[in-house]
Amino acid sequence: MSDWFFALWRNGGGTQRWHAGQSLSDFKTTDDAYFTKALRLVAVDTDDNAYSGVWRPGSGEQRWDSSSDVNSIVAADEQHFNHGLRLSAIAIRSDGGLFCVWRPGSGGQHWHYPLTIEQFEQKANDYFKKGYRLALIDKRDENFVGVWHQGSGAERCESTDPQSFYDKDKTYRSQGLLLQQIGGRSTNPFGLWHPDDGSERWWVGLNENDFQYKDSTYFDEGFRLAGLRVRYEPQRPDGLDVVLQIGLEIGST
Repeated sequence: MSDWFFALWRNGGGTQRWHAGQSLSDFKTTDDAYFTKALRLVAVDTDDNAYSGVWRPGSGEQRWDSSSDVNSIVAADEQHFNHGLRLSAIAIRSDGGLFCVWRPGSGGQHWHYPLTIEQFEQKANDYFKKGYRLALIDKRDENFVGVWHQGSGAERCESTDPQSFYDKDKTYRSQGLLLQQIGGRSTNPFGLWHPDDGSERWWVGLNENDFQYKDSTYFDEGFRLAGLRVRYEPQRPDGLDVVLQIGLEIGST
């Protein structure tokens, strides 16, 4: 079994903690400890019952739930929405369920799951016209989940091969759009871009040791994790060297 990481760093400061591949009970213990230290979840993932998360400084309420029963997630979201919480992180589980985090927020919110690529594109187009922007996205197999919050400005979303992903990112950065979300399975990354004048670093295909090294290096350079996806595969996929080469190229700019 191989572990490999899709990771996005954005310029920032302050404390950061991350854990990957925990059991659900260990993840809860870790989160409880960080909550008392004023750290809140900013990114989560789960694959084959292994849980991963990133914690950054924060305050206020936080709720999270992981369930194979999507209807229970829908009911939880309705309750949390009515108490002033909005979805702030989301991941599709291996069994088709959802892993969600809610944090304080305001304004409208819409989310849909499961969606085909055609349905996803139609929803994104419809909500864009209504003044909503895609805030969260995940993909597993051919199913997408999308969360839309009220917003404005340009938006781009791509799910493609690594070379095309690199080319798209380069184009969008020249247009003032920076990567906000990253993920994928095997060698097929997806990303979400919004207007932003900050800086970014991203890699796909790193094993945990290489990821730790990159994260330590970027932390010292003033970058913090903004997105993390961890995949567990029977073997590392073909084309991985190409993915790493692309990560190095973009990560060095």
